[in-house]
Amino acid sequence: MAENADFSTDVLVVGSGVAGGLVANELAKAGIDVICLEAGPPIDRNAAVGRYRNSVTHDWQSPYVNTDYAPHPSQTEPGSYIEEVGPNNYGCLYIRGVGGTTWHWSAECWRYTQEELKEKSTYGVGRDMPLGYDDLEPYYDRAEVELGVAGQSEPLAYMVKRNKPYPMQPIPLGYYERWIDKKIAPHDLPLVSAPAARNSATYDGRPQCCGNGNCMPICPIGAMYSGDIHIRKAERQEKPARLISRAVVDFIKVKSDGTVEAVAYVTPDGTQKWVAAKYVVIAANGIETPKLMLLSRQDTAPKGVGNASDQVGRNLMDHPGISASFLAPEPVYSGRGPEAIGRVLKFRQGDFKRQHAGFRLNFYNRLSPETYVDQALSEERFGQQLSDRVQYLMDHVVNVNAFLGQLPEPRNRVTLSDLKDRVGIARPKINYRVGEWTFAAAKACQAQFEKISELCGGSNFTPGTSPFNKSLLPQNQYGPNNHMMGSTIMGADESDSVVDKTCKVFGHDNLYVASSSVQCFTGVVNPTLTIAAFAIRIADTLKARING
Repeated sequence: MAENADFSTDVLVVGSGVAGGLVANELAKAGIDVICLEAGPPIDRNAAVGRYRNSVTHDWQSPYVNTDYAPHPSQTEPGSYIEEVGPNNYGCLYIRGVGGTTWHWSAECWRYTQEELKEKSTYGVGRDMPLGYDDLEPYYDRAEVELGVAGQSEPLAYMVKRNKPYPMQPIPLGYYERWIDKKIAPHDLPLVSAPAARNSATYDGRPQCCGNGNCMPICPIGAMYSGDIHIRKAERQEKPARLISRAVVDFIKVKSDGTVEAVAYVTPDGTQKWVAAKYVVIAANGIETPKLMLLSRQDTAPKGVGNASDQVGRNLMDHPGISASFLAPEPVYSGRGPEAIGRVLKFRQGDFKRQHAGFRLNFYNRLSPETYVDQALSEERFGQQLSDRVQYLMDHVVNVNAFLGQLPEPRNRVTLSDLKDRVGIARPKINYRVGEWTFAAAKACQAQFEKISELCGGSNFTPGTSPFNKSLLPQNQYGPNNHMMGSTIMGADESDSVVDKTCKVFGHDNLYVASSSVQCFTGVVNPTLTIAAFAIRIADTLKARING
């Protein structure tokens, strides 16, 4: 196969998001030959901003082209790509394009605590990660520098120790968040500024954030990190990495001893090409990674690559979300500055996790005028009354939502649908149920929503409404947060895991996974910094193996 391949390389990286970009750049810096395959097209920021501006829906996917050859989930056409069979809606959104979904993320870059990494040992639930915080800390340090993270460096500001300061000072809380903090902090509910890969000063060639307020779905000036940054860096190294975009990987070929020999991809015109590699890193997301591994059934891997123990695709998790809104008694003027800043961490961890999940409270600094127009029209306001009411709602509304923790459960899984995408590749299918541990947290969290409204002197308290997730019913419906974790779960034993603590796939000595899919817990914070830390760690492992 190697001699008949269209290309050959030392390391093949599948995916060009934050993980793929970091792996490619670290290896290219070390003089190692790298090819990076990306299913989707390159993304031009100016063109994407134009598409968003001219969109009718202004949804999170509207800036990004949904191609025929590499389709991704649609916010306006749910079910058009991923088949969901319930009982709960998973509802994830992601981008297939150079840079991946960090084009429309909140940019939050949190470290996990030792307690979260060792949830089973600490609280008697879930699973333990087969490594601890001290193992990850040096990679967290490096990841923060690479992504450019602004945050509070004070000891335990985020319930985790630090040996080095953040590269930048935190984004300051705006008037909206300061008003809320003044009301609730005296009641042991202080707000912190979320650590974020968003510039509070000029950094790494990116400008300072100027507060456009639409980080999701796109930062118009590039103050926020996106994964294409490291792809471009990798292409500029002395030994440049080679990016092949519009290359939909659909098969991983393995030898009888489990060694990966080559990877096949399909071009938009249907041509199949092969890349031979000494090492392969799957750096796709938590849906596309297990999909590819399951697509790769063959005589030497009859259940799919890495799936001898039937664990690929299982243990799928997210941060299920619930929300509420209320009206403040005075103008609070949300929507000025970046969207994702004020967070309450009090319920991140504690002995209560033996009974229910932890949760994190988020005060999103985003305006959604169409939501307020709908509200005013439902109140039969017209003309000047309509305009006045919309302005009042925009000035006074407080939206609070929460990330809820979730346990890895084998029944929650990604499999292959019998339905095909537009180029004939099996679409992902998701079976998903939130679980009682999370449901119990939703009840506890709802009580905190009500308390916060009371402390703020709020009126018109409405559970389950938000510009982000409409019509949420805590009893059976949760808002998705696009954190696709667990589906190639990490563990110490291949009987219940897909990758080991180095992110190497059990049974395949030269195959690694750089993705949120390796996580065996959710915590209540965004997983991207941990994705980045593992990517750098994988690159170090490969450098040592290749260079000796």
